Amino acid sequence: MAKNKPKLLLHICCAGCGVYASQLLKQDYEVRLFFYNPNIWPAEEYEKRLKEAEKVAANFKLDLIAGEYEHDKWLAAARGHENDRERGERCLICYKFRLDRAADMAKKLKRAYLTTTLTTSPHKIASAINEIGEQ
Repeated sequence: MAKNKPKLLLHICCAGCGVYASQLLKQDYEVRLFFYNPNIWPAEEYEKRLKEAEKVAANFKLDLIAGEYEHDKWLAAARGHENDRERGERCLICYKFRLDRAADMAKKLKRAYLTTTLTTSPHKIASAINEIGEQ
């Protein structure tokens, strides 16, 4: 009898990273994608990225959940940090904002594991993302 794979929620904010990471993770986990990035603006750009993620998910037979587009909540969370430098405090707020929502979704779906594609970007601070994720 085949052993069931552990259930993992993969937070993504773009289609490309989600495909690559999910294909690697599918070897050992039952992967479900969670698209969430309220930092995208305008809403039309968010919709374009979501549509691409949906196409890729369908093409690779991946289950995709789209988080709510909460741009106003994101702006409130980042208020006062509009002029922060790249990789500054605003980025840390953004990482936490996204990972909090992803953790909430993982709990809701009873996923044993959670990870994100945020750490694959050379523009992000992987050590900070990992620390926030552990919290």
